[in-house]
Amino acid sequence: MKKVLIAIVLLASAMTASARGSHSGQLFRIGAGGAFSSTWLLNSNVSSIGDSADYEVTFGGQGGLCLEYDFTETTGIEMGILFSGHNQKHKGVFGSVAAYNSEVSLRYIDIPILFKVGSMGQGAFFEIGPQIGILASASEDFTLISFDEFSYSGRDVKSQFNGVDFAGVIGVGGSIEASDKCTINIGLRLGYSFTDATVEYSSEMELALVQVAEKSSWTDIAAHYSDKHSFSYKPTNKAFGGLFVSVMFNLD
Repeated sequence: MKKVLIAIVLLASAMTASARGSHSGQLFRIGAGGAFSSTWLLNSNVSSIGDSADYEVTFGGQGGLCLEYDFTETTGIEMGILFSGHNQKHKGVFGSVAAYNSEVSLRYIDIPILFKVGSMGQGAFFEIGPQIGILASASEDFTLISFDEFSYSGRDVKSQFNGVDFAGVIGVGGSIEASDKCTINIGLRLGYSFTDATVEYSSEMELALVQVAEKSSWTDIAAHYSDKHSFSYKPTNKAFGGLFVSVMFNLD
């Protein structure tokens, strides 16, 4: 993680130096941005299990440092170091008897690197590129209604999630020049991870984990067992979409 952050700082410094001596159209900006998004953890075991598990609409967000470099007046690149929350709620019924609710809360340091085309000053733009996510923490709440002894809150489940996530991001939006030195970007940003969010265990390891009550989690069990209640691991992919806003200041 330190190597990634150092590389970004060095790249930003090089971009700044280039911008100060560049020709018209090239410009470096720095600022802050944030998003309010609908967040999902998609797993085919959960999708096919029927009333035993249903996704619920869940929200999360991002916030942090943003860097932009305009190659020309119509092309540029944007990077960020964003602290994000990616959450997922579920509800369902075990055996038509016991209803439950669960929510897993994932915290990442996201590093998007997006190529932008359109208006870099004022007007519409399109952006696309990869995003690296570094897992900072993971916790889960689980409530088994009328069976409090099986419920828990804030359980640390970080070990059951992979530490690095790679996603693709696309977005559309518009830029507004608030002043000669300040630009406001507002847009819709969508993302989907191409790597597995959860850790895959062998059937023996998963059974051993489930038998230790204080370490097991609903999210992990759902990824490892099918609607037939047989061991059948399926990967979990992150998805998100929402409004992203940034306020950027010119450095020249």
